[in-house]
Amino acid sequence: MRETITINVEQPQFTTVTGMAFSQVDSWFGHTRRDLKMDIIYPENPKRLYPCIVWICGGAWVQMDKSAHLAYLAGLARKGFVVASVEYRTSNEGPYPMPLIDIKSGIRYLRAHSVLGIRLRMFPVFLMILLWKRQQHRSRSCWG
Repeated sequence: MRETITINVEQPQFTTVTGMAFSQVDSWFGHTRRDLKMDIIYPENPKRLYPCIVWICGGAWVQMDKSAHLAYLAGLARKGFVVASVEYRTSNEGPYPMPLIDIKSGIRYLRAHSVLGIRLRMFPVFLMILLWKRQQHRSRSCWG
């Protein structure tokens, strides 16, 4: 006997894309190249566009993990935001303004792909959320 089961969705659904390359940068003292990646979480409703939050993970400029806060960021996606967690090179990989250049590159990638609005379903509007208070100067510099 065949039954049709109907599931009531109580919370908005979202999609997570991890490891999306947005730029290539010099690595290992300029002898090789590597991808900079971002994780993107976006709501599943294809009928509308959402504002985007760019998440800059903290780590005292020495270490960073763009995927460390995906559970928290998924909560923001449930509330109607596209969330992008952008990877950047840390201070042990190169001097300032290298991290700033990487973050700006991620924002430019998002803006370029938000015009389509098809896959990422986002407006080219960005909000900045910071994990550590020490990063405020970095976020202010990204808007220029």
